[in-house]
Formats: sequence, structure tokens, C-alpha cells
Amino acid sequence: MAQRSHEGVPLSPDAIAFVRSRDSFYLASASPEGEPYVQHRGGAPGLLVPLDAHTLGFADYAGNRKYDSLGHVLANPRAMLFLMDYPARRRLKLWTDVRVVTGPVPPELHPLLATAHGERVERLFVLGLRAWEWNCPKHILPRYTAREWLTDRPALRLVHLEITDAEGYAAYRRAMEPLLRAHGGRFELDVEGTFHPCHTPFVPNRTIVIRFPSRRAATAFFEDPDYVRARTTWFDPSVRRCVATWLAEDEDRVR
Repeated sequence: MAQRSHEGVPLSPDAIAFVRSRDSFYLASASPEGEPYVQHRGGAPGLLVPLDAHTLGFADYAGNRKYDSLGHVLANPRAMLFLMDYPARRRLKLWTDVRVVTGPVPPELHPLLATAHGERVERLFVLGLRAWEWNCPKHILPRYTAREWLTDRPALRLVHLEITDAEGYAAYRRAMEPLLRAHGGRFELDVEGTFHPCHTPFVPNRTIVIRFPSRRAATAFFEDPDYVRARTTWFDPSVRRCVATWLAEDEDRVR
């Protein structure tokens, strides 16, 4: 094996956390004759378990009965794993030696059984780590699951306001803007009136668009006790009506 950046080095805490958060990985193996095979393994987050900084494992369930990966690693234990985080454009590569465990499970491997979630476990794969490496993100295109699309991708909040107390609203802005920045948000647009035909039940005298790094970050901001206090103290008394909606990141009217 060519020299790798982390050959013979235990997994870092950051890499261990990354492994624990994955809900899938790619497993590459080869027959003794060098015939390659790549398998996708998916499940709940945590299906690949770091047993310690040098050892990982996963439970193998009844599947399509082809046993390609199993046959390969029984004859040639060298295997490689690719772990992907597409939204964050991160990729972790693991070079391993695989040991297949059947029959009675020793106590140190019981954490692998905890990932079964009712599935029938046929065997356990125990992977001894030989090397690991973070890979270049340059050509990793962001992709999102349905949950990530709603919670983890950049989010734009369009807000139409009817402000009745300009000084009170200015005090609100002075209080909320540092909090907004602390949560990774920023004002994408802030204009008097509106900048496109809107369908609110009132004529707005101010329109803003706030960009958040994710819906999750937006929720944390709106639930921040300091923000709730600023809204109750200044926003609510100074704004008669407010309509807010989420926009797609590439919404034409925000360009």
C-alpha cells in the first residue's frame, strides 16, 4: 500500500464522530484473482460502529443471497470503505482488514448487535484499520436527502412587514442583528415597500430576505431566548402585521 497521510494512526475524534453519524457507506473488496466489487451499505445513522480508534464493525443481515462481499473478504480480507457527507462535501477513506464473526458474539462486539433494529443478524464484520484519509472535496457535488433538503441546506426567509413604529423597529434590529450573525444568518435583502407583486392581505412598507445556513440554524435563531425577548420587547409592539415564507435558494425574485 502506498504511504497514506494516516497510515497506522488511530482515528481522530473528528473522524470517529463522522463515522458514527453516517447512514451509509461504500465497501470495496476484491477476489483473490483481483476481481473488484463495490457494495453500498445503508441503514440508520450509526450502522458503522467505531469499537475503538483502530477497529470498526457492522452487522450483516439477510440480503439477496449473493454474498459477493462476504466471499471476497473470506478469501482476501483487504477492503476499503468510502464514507460520504454530500451536503458538507466531505469524504473519509478507510483501508481495513476484515474479520467475519459468526456464532456466539463476544461482549466487546455487542455494540454491533444494537444497530440491528429488529433485523436478523447473520454475521458481524469486524474491520481492523490500516490507514485512513480525508479526501479532497473539490469534485463532490452537494446532494441532500429529503430531511436534509428541509433542514440542512441554505434557507431563505422572505418577510413582509407593516411597521407602525419606526423607532421601535430600529431598536429591535439593533438587538437582533448580533444574534442573527451568531447563528450564521445575514440579511440578503432589506428594502422599503416591496420589490415584487406580493399576495399579502396588506401593503407592506418593508420587505426583507434573511439567509440562514440551514432550517436547523433558523430554528435555533428563532428559539434563542435573547431573540424571543427582543421580539416581544420591540418587534411585536412596532409591527402591526407580518407575513413570512420560505423561499427556494435559487428563487428568481431574490436575485
